[in-house]
Amino acid sequence: MQLTPAGRRFLEVAQGILASAEQAGAVARETARGDSRKIVLGISVTSDWDLIGKTRRRFVERAPDVKILFQNLSEESQVAALHAGEIDIGFCCFPTLSQGLTTEITGRERMMVALPAGHRFARRRTVRLEDLVDEPYSLWPRHFSPGCYDHLLNVFRNAGFGPPLDVAGDLPPARTILGMVAAGLIIALVIPEGDRARTRGFVLKQTTEPGIFHETAVIYRRGVESETLIPFLQQLRLVLAERDPNRTGRVPSRPGISRPRTANRAR
Repeated sequence: MQLTPAGRRFLEVAQGILASAEQAGAVARETARGDSRKIVLGISVTSDWDLIGKTRRRFVERAPDVKILFQNLSEESQVAALHAGEIDIGFCCFPTLSQGLTTEITGRERMMVALPAGHRFARRRTVRLEDLVDEPYSLWPRHFSPGCYDHLLNVFRNAGFGPPLDVAGDLPPARTILGMVAAGLIIALVIPEGDRARTRGFVLKQTTEPGIFHETAVIYRRGVESETLIPFLQQLRLVLAERDPNRTGRVPSRPGISRPRTANRAR
């Protein structure tokens, strides 16, 4: 038996197709190996920079060949980028509930109310938000951190406040908010960080209402087995354990949110 001219031509074409398929598979495998040696972090103005820096240093020491890339995204955009596979992990403020994503709480800290230094309650040790309902207040734009925005808006509304002061455009980080407080334009709920406490023109007071807190978290795609993400998360949890030895540092396997056992985050 021998091939006809048509059969010989078919064999040549078939052999070429098989060779191309094998080459394409090799290229795909090589590309996958290259992609697996990088990790993309989503960051925003509300990210926990101390946690990011310490985790990165520990991770690089153990995986120096892995490239770490950053994407500056609003927290709303981080969720979309995770679903699209554009980033591997996002650092955000407050839990983000989205189908297919896992959220792990990395810190929780009580917030304080910022008042102008000359405010009538400036000498009080604590204040009730209900006593400040006549004062204007402002929040960061919602797209910076939808979870944090909604939480704080509910806190103000439950205390009897109306809508926040509308400021056109995107408010920069907290220094602008505190500048408005010092100028007597608004009051605000803020994290009592040391550099803010030293700024002149305003005072920070504890509130009597419970549940006024600030949380930070990491979010990532549920069920993703990554050669880089898993060890990165391991180093992140070790950093958190050093901050708080009582913290479990685990993320539940089932859908949900993992919260630290203690209420305060060490800085």
